[in-house]
Amino acid sequence: MKPIKTVLVEDHNIFRLGLKAVLEGTNQIKVCGETGYGKEALSIIKNTDPDVVIVDVGLPDVSGIKVVEQIRNIYLNKIKIIIVTANRDKKAIKEVFKKGATSFFSKSNEENKIVEAVLTTYKGESWIDPNIHTIVAEAMWEFNNEIPREIITKREYDVLKLLAKGLTYEEMANKLCLEISTVRSHAHRIISKLDKPEEGEITEKYKPTRGKAVCEALRLGILSPEDLTEKTYKEAKEFAPNCDKNKFFAA
Repeated sequence: MKPIKTVLVEDHNIFRLGLKAVLEGTNQIKVCGETGYGKEALSIIKNTDPDVVIVDVGLPDVSGIKVVEQIRNIYLNKIKIIIVTANRDKKAIKEVFKKGATSFFSKSNEENKIVEAVLTTYKGESWIDPNIHTIVAEAMWEFNNEIPREIITKREYDVLKLLAKGLTYEEMANKLCLEISTVRSHAHRIISKLDKPEEGEITEKYKPTRGKAVCEALRLGILSPEDLTEKTYKEAKEFAPNCDKNKFFAA
């Protein structure tokens, strides 16, 4: 197996060097880039094409939350993310989870545990540090109980607006200067977030639709009636008969 290419984004030099030494002490992981600044992280990631990025939530220039959001917007789920934190700030943990981080490492843990975290996260699984497991679990619970508009990223909102206009993936890609595959991934994530099976429906057989997602976005106030064309409104009504833009936005 090729070594797992990893980038370290950590501003405490001694801690970063310690993590690097531990990671490179195994032939399974290669540190292909490192920085103490969030602004440098994206250029390093672009040049090194890592599998995993380890990000400190508290960086001196831009927050680790912002770095995670930028990675997710550009690379979607291609790059796995591990958040490093020195405190038990549930709000910050919830924010990075919302932006796409799935693994969390506490600075109070033994440094050699970072190897286990990288190997687990690389496989697409979450790794939660036992020292902050309770606070992470609480943050995840709160996140999962928030309304969808709070988990729509800016890029997803841009795609949602174009979905509501009835544009094709190719048209959206041209308008947003993105790859068609990237737009399609954003669209699928949006539709899955907004159009969930109702109680009693068979989850395995449920297929989210653009129409129901647009209707739900209207109901929640993510979209306004002006965002829809007559065609997309009819489509929303077809899949969700109770969809009534006049009712949702009555004066």
